[in-house]
Amino acid sequence: MSDPEENFQLLLEKTVKILRITPEGVLKEDLSTQLNASPDQISEIIKKLLEFRCLEITKSPTGSLTYHYQNPEDYKILQSLASEEEIRVYQLIMNSKNQGIPSNDLKESTDIKAPQLNKILNKLEKRGLIKSTKSINLKNRKIWFHKNAEPSDDITGGIWYTDNEFNKELIDALYSATLDYIQAQGTANKTQLIVALKSLKITNKDLTENNVQSIINLLIFDDKIQEINNKHNPMNPIYKLSNWDLCVKEPEFVNIPCGGCPLLSQCKPQGIISPLNCIYFDEW
Repeated sequence: MSDPEENFQLLLEKTVKILRITPEGVLKEDLSTQLNASPDQISEIIKKLLEFRCLEITKSPTGSLTYHYQNPEDYKILQSLASEEEIRVYQLIMNSKNQGIPSNDLKESTDIKAPQLNKILNKLEKRGLIKSTKSINLKNRKIWFHKNAEPSDDITGGIWYTDNEFNKELIDALYSATLDYIQAQGTANKTQLIVALKSLKITNKDLTENNVQSIINLLIFDDKIQEINNKHNPMNPIYKLSNWDLCVKEPEFVNIPCGGCPLLSQCKPQGIISPLNCIYFDEW
Protein backbone atom coordinates (compact mmCIF):
# COMPACT_ATOMS: atom_id res chain seq x y z
CA MET A 1 0.00 0.00 0.00
CA SER A 2 1.35 3.40 -0.93
CA ASP A 3 2.06 6.04 1.71
CA PRO A 4 -0.85 8.59 1.89
CA GLU A 5 1.58 11.40 2.74
CA GLU A 6 3.71 10.56 -0.29
CA ASN A 7 0.63 10.46 -2.55
CA PHE A 8 -0.48 13.84 -1.24
CA GLN A 9 2.95 15.33 -1.93
CA LEU A 10 2.86 13.99 -5.48
CA LEU A 11 -0.60 15.50 -6.03
CA LEU A 12 0.62 18.79 -4.60
CA GLU A 13 3.61 18.91 -6.97
CA LYS A 14 1.40 17.97 -9.93
CA THR A 15 -1.04 20.76 -9.01
CA VAL A 16 1.73 23.37 -8.92
CA LYS A 17 3.00 22.15 -12.30
CA ILE A 18 -0.49 22.40 -13.85
CA LEU A 19 -1.00 25.91 -12.46
CA ARG A 20 2.45 27.09 -13.62
CA ILE A 21 1.84 26.07 -17.24
CA THR A 22 -1.68 27.55 -17.27
CA PRO A 23 -1.23 31.29 -16.60
CA GLU A 24 -4.87 32.01 -17.45
CA GLY A 25 -5.88 29.83 -14.49
CA VAL A 26 -7.56 26.44 -14.05
CA LEU A 27 -11.23 25.95 -13.20
CA LYS A 28 -11.90 23.96 -10.04
CA GLU A 29 -13.73 21.26 -12.02
CA ASP A 30 -10.90 20.94 -14.55
CA LEU A 31 -8.29 20.66 -11.79
CA SER A 32 -10.23 17.80 -10.19
CA THR A 33 -10.37 16.01 -13.55
CA GLN A 34 -6.67 16.49 -14.31
CA LEU A 35 -5.57 15.34 -10.86
CA ASN A 36 -8.09 12.49 -10.69
CA ALA A 37 -8.40 13.30 -7.01
CA SER A 38 -11.30 13.23 -4.55
CA PRO A 39 -13.01 16.44 -3.36
CA ASP A 40 -11.37 16.01 0.06
CA GLN A 41 -7.93 15.74 -1.52
CA ILE A 42 -8.56 18.83 -3.66
CA SER A 43 -9.62 20.79 -0.57
CA GLU A 44 -6.45 19.78 1.29
CA ILE A 45 -4.27 20.73 -1.69
CA ILE A 46 -5.90 24.16 -2.01
CA LYS A 47 -5.56 24.74 1.71
CA LYS A 48 -1.86 23.84 1.64
CA LEU A 49 -1.13 26.08 -1.36
CA LEU A 50 -2.91 28.97 0.33
CA GLU A 51 -0.72 28.43 3.38
CA PHE A 52 2.35 28.56 1.15
CA ARG A 53 1.02 31.79 -0.43
CA CYS A 54 1.27 30.07 -3.84
CA LEU A 55 -2.35 30.33 -4.88
CA GLU A 56 -4.70 33.07 -6.01
CA ILE A 57 -8.42 32.30 -6.37
CA THR A 58 -10.72 34.25 -8.68
CA LYS A 59 -14.17 33.74 -10.14
CA SER A 60 -14.80 33.08 -13.83
CA PRO A 61 -17.55 35.00 -15.70
CA THR A 62 -19.85 32.03 -15.05
CA GLY A 63 -19.14 32.11 -11.33
CA SER A 64 -16.85 29.07 -11.18
CA LEU A 65 -13.75 29.22 -8.99
CA THR A 66 -10.50 29.59 -10.91
CA TYR A 67 -7.09 28.82 -9.45
CA HIS A 68 -3.92 30.72 -10.43
CA TYR A 69 -0.32 30.07 -9.40
CA GLN A 70 1.12 32.95 -7.39
CA ASN A 71 4.77 33.49 -6.69
CA PRO A 72 5.26 33.72 -2.90
CA GLU A 73 7.49 36.76 -3.47
CA ASP A 74 4.59 38.54 -5.18
CA TYR A 75 2.41 37.77 -2.16
CA LYS A 76 4.90 39.54 0.10
CA ILE A 77 4.92 42.51 -2.26
CA LEU A 78 1.11 42.67 -2.28
CA GLN A 79 1.14 42.64 1.51
CA SER A 80 3.54 45.60 1.51
CA LEU A 81 1.39 47.81 -0.72
CA ALA A 82 -0.35 50.67 1.04
CA SER A 83 -3.79 50.68 -0.57
CA GLU A 84 -6.33 48.61 -2.47
CA GLU A 85 -5.72 50.80 -5.53
CA GLU A 86 -2.00 50.00 -5.50
CA ILE A 87 -2.75 46.28 -5.21
CA ARG A 88 -5.17 46.37 -8.16
CA VAL A 89 -2.72 48.29 -10.36
CA TYR A 90 0.18 45.99 -9.46
CA GLN A 91 -1.86 42.82 -10.08
CA LEU A 92 -3.04 44.04 -13.49
CA ILE A 93 0.53 44.81 -14.52
CA MET A 94 1.80 41.50 -13.12
CA ASN A 95 -0.89 39.52 -14.97
CA SER A 96 -0.19 41.29 -18.28
CA LYS A 97 2.98 39.14 -18.64
CA ASN A 98 5.19 40.05 -21.61
CA GLN A 99 2.46 41.98 -23.44
CA GLY A 100 2.33 44.67 -20.80
CA ILE A 101 -0.56 47.05 -20.26
CA PRO A 102 -0.88 50.70 -21.39
CA SER A 103 -1.69 53.44 -18.89
CA ASN A 104 -5.08 54.04 -20.55
CA ASP A 105 -6.07 50.39 -20.08
CA LEU A 106 -5.07 50.58 -16.43
CA LYS A 107 -7.23 53.67 -16.01
CA GLU A 108 -10.24 51.98 -17.62
CA SER A 109 -9.81 48.73 -15.66
CA THR A 110 -9.40 50.36 -12.26
CA ASP A 111 -11.54 53.53 -12.57
CA ILE A 112 -8.67 55.38 -10.89
CA LYS A 113 -8.32 58.99 -12.06
CA ALA A 114 -5.22 59.86 -14.06
CA PRO A 115 -3.41 61.97 -11.40
CA GLN A 116 -3.82 59.26 -8.74
CA LEU A 117 -2.90 56.49 -11.19
CA ASN A 118 0.28 58.30 -12.25
CA LYS A 119 1.20 58.73 -8.60
CA ILE A 120 0.76 54.97 -7.98
CA LEU A 121 2.74 54.04 -11.10
CA ASN A 122 5.61 56.36 -10.15
CA LYS A 123 5.68 54.90 -6.64
CA LEU A 124 5.75 51.29 -7.89
CA GLU A 125 8.41 52.18 -10.46
CA LYS A 126 10.62 53.85 -7.85
CA ARG A 127 10.38 50.70 -5.72
CA GLY A 128 11.61 48.68 -8.70
CA LEU A 129 8.42 46.61 -8.84
CA ILE A 130 7.41 47.63 -12.36
CA LYS A 131 9.04 49.10 -15.45
CA SER A 132 7.84 50.80 -18.61
CA THR A 133 8.71 50.98 -22.28
CA LYS A 134 7.22 52.47 -25.43
CA SER A 135 5.64 50.37 -28.13
CA ILE A 136 6.86 50.65 -31.72
CA ASN A 137 3.19 51.07 -32.68
CA LEU A 138 2.23 53.40 -29.81
CA LYS A 139 5.28 55.62 -29.48
CA ASN A 140 3.54 58.23 -27.34
CA ARG A 141 2.09 55.78 -24.82
CA LYS A 142 3.88 53.97 -22.02
CA ILE A 143 3.42 50.21 -21.68
CA TRP A 144 3.85 48.90 -18.13
CA PHE A 145 5.45 45.56 -17.22
CA HIS A 146 6.24 43.57 -14.10
CA LYS A 147 9.90 43.95 -13.13
CA ASN A 148 10.70 40.39 -14.24
CA ALA A 149 8.73 40.45 -17.50
CA GLU A 150 10.59 40.60 -20.80
CA PRO A 151 8.57 42.70 -23.26
CA SER A 152 7.55 40.73 -26.35
CA ASP A 153 8.97 41.50 -29.78
CA ASP A 154 5.48 42.69 -30.77
CA ILE A 155 6.01 45.59 -28.38
CA THR A 156 9.69 46.39 -28.83
CA GLY A 157 10.22 45.27 -32.43
CA GLY A 158 12.87 42.85 -31.21
CA ILE A 159 16.32 42.96 -32.71
CA TRP A 160 15.19 45.06 -35.67
CA TYR A 161 14.44 48.14 -33.57
CA THR A 162 16.72 50.32 -31.43
CA ASP A 163 15.13 52.92 -29.17
CA ASN A 164 11.83 52.39 -31.03
CA GLU A 165 13.47 53.22 -34.37
CA PHE A 166 13.78 50.75 -37.25
CA ASN A 167 17.44 49.68 -37.52
CA LYS A 168 18.01 49.45 -41.27
CA GLU A 169 21.79 49.54 -40.81
CA LEU A 170 21.68 46.28 -38.84
CA ILE A 171 19.59 44.55 -41.49
CA ASP A 172 21.95 45.73 -44.24
CA ALA A 173 24.97 44.50 -42.26
CA LEU A 174 23.47 41.05 -41.64
CA TYR A 175 22.28 40.88 -45.25
CA SER A 176 25.77 41.54 -46.61
CA ALA A 177 27.49 39.26 -44.10
CA THR A 178 25.15 36.36 -44.93
CA LEU A 179 25.66 36.81 -48.67
CA ASP A 180 29.46 37.10 -48.27
CA TYR A 181 29.62 33.93 -46.17
CA ILE A 182 27.62 31.87 -48.67
CA GLN A 183 29.73 33.22 -51.53
CA ALA A 184 32.97 32.37 -49.70
CA GLN A 185 31.86 28.87 -48.70
CA GLY A 186 30.01 27.94 -51.88
CA THR A 187 27.13 26.56 -49.82
CA ALA A 188 26.03 26.90 -46.20
CA ASN A 189 23.25 25.44 -44.13
CA LYS A 190 21.13 27.42 -41.70
CA THR A 191 23.06 26.25 -38.63
CA GLN A 192 26.37 27.33 -40.16
CA LEU A 193 24.91 30.74 -40.98
CA ILE A 194 23.64 31.22 -37.42
CA VAL A 195 27.04 30.34 -35.96
CA ALA A 196 28.89 32.52 -38.45
CA LEU A 197 26.69 35.58 -37.94
CA LYS A 198 26.82 35.28 -34.16
CA SER A 199 30.61 35.05 -34.25
CA LEU A 200 30.81 38.34 -36.16
CA LYS A 201 29.10 40.12 -33.23
CA ILE A 202 27.34 42.54 -35.59
CA THR A 203 24.84 43.20 -32.81
CA ASN A 204 25.04 42.94 -29.05
CA LYS A 205 21.47 41.63 -28.94
CA ASP A 206 20.65 37.94 -28.98
CA LEU A 207 20.54 36.82 -32.62
CA THR A 208 17.91 34.07 -32.83
CA GLU A 209 17.21 31.44 -35.46
CA ASN A 210 14.10 33.39 -36.48
CA ASN A 211 16.19 36.53 -36.98
CA VAL A 212 18.60 34.69 -39.28
CA GLN A 213 15.69 33.09 -41.15
CA SER A 214 14.27 36.57 -41.79
CA ILE A 215 17.54 37.61 -43.45
CA ILE A 216 17.61 34.37 -45.46
CA ASN A 217 14.04 34.98 -46.63
CA LEU A 218 14.99 38.48 -47.71
CA LEU A 219 17.93 37.19 -49.75
CA ILE A 220 15.73 34.56 -51.39
CA PHE A 221 13.09 37.19 -52.19
CA ASP A 222 15.80 39.38 -53.78
CA ASP A 223 16.99 36.38 -55.88
CA LYS A 224 20.44 36.56 -54.29
CA ILE A 225 20.41 32.98 -52.95
CA GLN A 226 18.38 29.84 -53.42
CA GLU A 227 17.49 26.97 -51.10
CA ILE A 228 18.69 23.41 -51.67
CA ASN A 229 17.01 20.46 -50.01
CA ASN A 230 19.21 18.86 -47.35
CA LYS A 231 18.64 15.11 -47.76
CA HIS A 232 20.42 14.31 -44.51
CA ASN A 233 18.56 16.90 -42.44
CA PRO A 234 15.48 18.45 -44.10
CA MET A 235 15.05 20.79 -41.11
CA ASN A 236 18.43 22.38 -41.82
CA PRO A 237 18.27 23.52 -45.48
CA ILE A 238 21.33 24.46 -47.51
CA TYR A 239 21.73 27.74 -49.39
CA LYS A 240 23.83 28.78 -52.37
CA LEU A 241 24.11 31.82 -54.60
CA SER A 242 21.25 32.14 -57.06
CA ASN A 243 21.84 31.44 -60.75
CA TRP A 244 19.23 34.01 -61.71
CA ASP A 245 21.74 36.56 -62.98
CA LEU A 246 23.27 33.93 -65.25
CA CYS A 247 19.87 32.95 -66.62
CA VAL A 248 18.80 36.45 -67.54
CA LYS A 249 20.52 37.75 -70.67
CA GLU A 250 20.18 41.20 -72.14
CA PRO A 251 18.14 41.23 -75.38
CA GLU A 252 20.35 41.40 -78.46
CA PHE A 253 18.67 44.69 -79.41
CA VAL A 254 20.17 46.29 -76.29
CA ASN A 255 23.67 45.28 -77.40
CA ILE A 256 23.56 47.09 -80.75
CA PRO A 257 24.05 50.89 -80.81
CA CYS A 258 20.36 51.49 -81.57
CA GLY A 259 19.33 50.04 -78.19
CA GLY A 260 20.59 53.02 -76.21
CA CYS A 261 20.50 55.75 -78.86
CA PRO A 262 18.52 58.85 -77.81
CA LEU A 263 17.93 59.73 -81.49
CA LEU A 264 16.37 56.40 -82.42
CA SER A 265 12.95 57.92 -83.04
CA GLN A 266 14.44 60.29 -85.65
CA CYS A 267 16.56 57.67 -87.39
CA LYS A 268 15.34 56.82 -90.94
CA PRO A 269 17.02 55.02 -93.87
CA GLN A 270 16.87 58.13 -96.08
CA GLY A 271 17.00 60.74 -93.30
CA ILE A 272 19.72 63.03 -92.03
CA ILE A 273 20.08 60.63 -89.12
CA SER A 274 20.36 57.22 -90.75
CA PRO A 275 21.89 53.78 -90.12
CA LEU A 276 23.77 54.30 -93.40
CA ASN A 277 25.90 57.11 -92.00
CA CYS A 278 25.89 56.16 -88.30
CA ILE A 279 29.43 56.30 -86.87
CA TYR A 280 28.42 54.10 -83.93
CA PHE A 281 27.59 51.25 -86.29
CA ASP A 282 31.15 51.35 -87.63
CA GLU A 283 32.56 51.16 -84.12
CA TRP A 284 30.21 48.28 -83.24
